[in-house]
Amino acid sequence: MEKQKQKKEISIWQIFFFIILAGWIFTGFSLIITHGDIWNNIIFQNGNDRFADFLNHIAYVSNGKEKVYELNCNVCFPPLAYMFFHLLACILPENSIGIWEPLSANTYSILVYAGFALITVIMLFYAVIKVLGNVEKSLALIVSVCFSYTFISGVLERGSLAAVISFILILALYLKDSDNKIKKEIALILIAVAAGLKIYPAVFGLLYIKEKRWKETVRLLIYGILCFFVPFVFFDGIHGLVQMLQNQLMLHTISTLTDCISAAAAVSCITSQKAVMQIASCVVLVMLLAAFFIQKTPWKRYLILTTIMIVVPIWSGYYTVSYLVILMVFFMKEKWDSTASQDAVYALLFSIAFSMFQLPTGIRWAHAICAMGVYLLVLYILVDTVLSVLKQDGRRRFRKQ
Repeated sequence: MEKQKQKKEISIWQIFFFIILAGWIFTGFSLIITHGDIWNNIIFQNGNDRFADFLNHIAYVSNGKEKVYELNCNVCFPPLAYMFFHLLACILPENSIGIWEPLSANTYSILVYAGFALITVIMLFYAVIKVLGNVEKSLALIVSVCFSYTFISGVLERGSLAAVISFILILALYLKDSDNKIKKEIALILIAVAAGLKIYPAVFGLLYIKEKRWKETVRLLIYGILCFFVPFVFFDGIHGLVQMLQNQLMLHTISTLTDCISAAAAVSCITSQKAVMQIASCVVLVMLLAAFFIQKTPWKRYLILTTIMIVVPIWSGYYTVSYLVILMVFFMKEKWDSTASQDAVYALLFSIAFSMFQLPTGIRWAHAICAMGVYLLVLYILVDTVLSVLKQDGRRRFRKQ
């Protein structure tokens, strides 16, 4: 009888992959029924702004690096990212891409983007294999992520660097606790590079503070300064730095939150007051930071830091949900065959966040369901952390008695 019960138990990976597969079957039928009309509810701006986070930024630096931050407020990446985009601009013929004219991009620029996307997925696959140590499991996870709403409508359609950041951080976390000093140093450099490309990954430096690895914290700070500030030498120096910060501020002020997944975007459904949205972001940040320093489970700490990257920035696009793959790799490594109810809840919420459920209607269901998964995940990790503290406190009192 016990063997029969064990056979009936469902592991977390089965829950995750079943929901991902069900979502795509459902969406596939919806696409067939509507003759593809619901793509407009899945893809940003009906596909008229394709690969903009990739092509536009190449266009910004195609005519030189100086004064690039003065073009418009959307030139908001750190200079290390624009060094990469400038390199790509150098291998493309002149006028391959027009600023704010992604539909006019020629074949060469589209091929460069296709190559970038392919290499990015291969890199991500490599990082996942390094952690999981199993090709079949890694392939299953990567396929699920690549066919998710966030990856298709966010990372691929936007041309975002999010998958590159995920690759870098997965490798960094994999090497962070290595016995090899060189590998541990590479982990520090990788986190610094990730922060130099996108700023927000800098929160992963808190891991070293939490673990009181002070010497590594100092070296990480030095690497971070080198990766973030030194490249400004090629981008108008201090003036470029000031202009980039102003662009960031302006972008967060004027941008609509319709296609965002931040805490501010959630609050915007109730009120349009900017001050309230900013307060909500700050409150969520404080709660997540408190949970991070309380939490003792490594992959849960990674989850908290990842959710900070997703929901705290006021203007946070749906491509940021793909960052969840960072902690999912470590979660799957530890819990792949788990049948525990708490692990099943996490697997369920991950699958909702990465699912692609679009009904054959004019409502953006895939968008809403993805957001629901992320918000519930944030809520659950906070509740889980509080409950774990209460349990520990209860055990201490019991021992004293």
